[in-house]
Amino acid sequence: MASAPGSRTAGGRRSGPIEAWRAARPFLGASSRDLVVLVVVSALAGFAEAGVLLLIVRSALVVTGSDGTADVVLGPLDLSGMSVATLLWVAAGLLAFVIAARFWGSRLIATVSARALTQSRESVFRAFMGASWDVQSEERSGHLQDIMSTNLERVALVSLQVATGLAAAFQFGALLVSGVVIDPLAAAVILLMVVALFFVFRPVSGMARRAARASVDAKRDLTHGIAEAVSMAEEIRAFDVGDAVVAQVEAASADVSSLHRRSKFLAKVLPALYQNAALLVILAGLLAVHAAGVEDVAGLGAVVLMLVRALTYSQVVQVSHQAVADLVPYLDEAREEQARYEAAAVDRTGDPLEGIERLTFRGVTYSYDGDVAALRSVDLDVARGEAVGIVGPSGSGKSTFMQVLLRLRSPQEGEMLVNGRPAEDFALGGWSERVAFVPQEGRLFSGTIRDNVRFHRPWLTDEEIGDALERAHVAGEVAGFPRGWDTHAGERGGGAVSGGQRQRLCIARALAGRPDVLVLDEPTSALDMRSESLIRDTLLALKGEVTMFVIAHRLSTLSVCDRLVVLEKGVVTAVGPTDEVMATNPFLVDAVRLARR
Repeated sequence: MASAPGSRTAGGRRSGPIEAWRAARPFLGASSRDLVVLVVVSALAGFAEAGVLLLIVRSALVVTGSDGTADVVLGPLDLSGMSVATLLWVAAGLLAFVIAARFWGSRLIATVSARALTQSRESVFRAFMGASWDVQSEERSGHLQDIMSTNLERVALVSLQVATGLAAAFQFGALLVSGVVIDPLAAAVILLMVVALFFVFRPVSGMARRAARASVDAKRDLTHGIAEAVSMAEEIRAFDVGDAVVAQVEAASADVSSLHRRSKFLAKVLPALYQNAALLVILAGLLAVHAAGVEDVAGLGAVVLMLVRALTYSQVVQVSHQAVADLVPYLDEAREEQARYEAAAVDRTGDPLEGIERLTFRGVTYSYDGDVAALRSVDLDVARGEAVGIVGPSGSGKSTFMQVLLRLRSPQEGEMLVNGRPAEDFALGGWSERVAFVPQEGRLFSGTIRDNVRFHRPWLTDEEIGDALERAHVAGEVAGFPRGWDTHAGERGGGAVSGGQRQRLCIARALAGRPDVLVLDEPTSALDMRSESLIRDTLLALKGEVTMFVIAHRLSTLSVCDRLVVLEKGVVTAVGPTDEVMATNPFLVDAVRLARR
């Protein structure tokens, strides 16, 4: 959203140079040493360049005056009596230093930018992965990817612009100091007029920053609208409202185009106006100096050259500041998201967990909105080796129960006990080794079957992977693939892996660490009858070996369970042996009747 006129953004933050620097500073902390070196090198290059300009002017005056020597005082150095050739060689040496310093400075600037991009991406992603499931589960589709790419790429650009601006600022300062040393009156008059010019252009700079912010917000809205259209493409086609959606996107695109044109026009025209106005200021300053009766033509000429050259650096500083101000909204959003993730960091400390013999839910209650309870006073006691089915209508709390069991969410009332102790007493790392999860839609990442079963756990041996494949009843089928374990699975398994095989590979992934508890969320809901039968055989083979919690609707899958727990509106309405609950619970009785139709 565009900000109101003035120097504050719509969110209340100021948008001046100090605020732009504060926004960029968190991403530059690791490069402080390089920035200090860059500043020193740039200042030395500026003084060396001032010396080159002075020597050139002095030498030119000597040549035109047909004198073979020159009286030159370069700061603390007295070069009087040197020949023109010697002065030019000194100038060449200083120029060589300037070139080398700029080369080194360019490398430092590139290093700062690359490091800022790498470290910002690492820190944001690490913060997200360490955040609670409450935060992760509410993340908008594609939002983190957008932050990691669009926003953090802007971090690299900001780092580049900040480093470039710092280098130019200190070169500018070195030239000004040199000008003051050579001809204090001329430099002071012109410098005062340049400073006045900066304040004259400040309102125009503010206008450019506000236009840039409005453009950023409009682009974000357009991107969100397009993402929504893609995610709802099926519904849009089914309702035949494509033209209306296109019209909305076109209107948003037109707004983006208009704001982009305004933002880029101001960004381009401002430096050009500043440069030409600065030249006009120098001319006015020279007239003022001439009126004051300055007679040192050589010194005045050198000062003019230095200030004209300094204008180039001042323009770089202006452009860099404008670029940073334009990109501040991206930095603000990246920092805010990282802070949100860090504020929700999960405490991973606790005692080691050697094994799970018994799980007890005592009065477990959880609500998403603080009003309606997704789980209400759930009591359940499960011994090692039991297979427990969790059933109930949609919205009954089954997924919430599963997430509490996996310690993705903590009970807001009551507690989950492990071997008689609160689950929070144990470190999350040990918990994840003892409790494994098979999601409703088995997902494979781009890699081999071996990689997918190992799943970022390098300590798992090939023997353990082979054992897991056997226990998941999929080892023979994998062995039949042309490349066996090295078959490329792909995101959804590719053409080599069927839906049933993919689900059993996910079961193998869960079993590879030899867990005590296996949690399965609708493991057969999207499978054909043969694949469902194979999964059922796998679960039957695991009975008694691991404690299983099976969330399912299909009655054939529930038949492998020793007991059933019926959840309705977050409340346990029945617990007991599978046959007994299926015969007496109204919800399951109705489900059996419908299945037989």
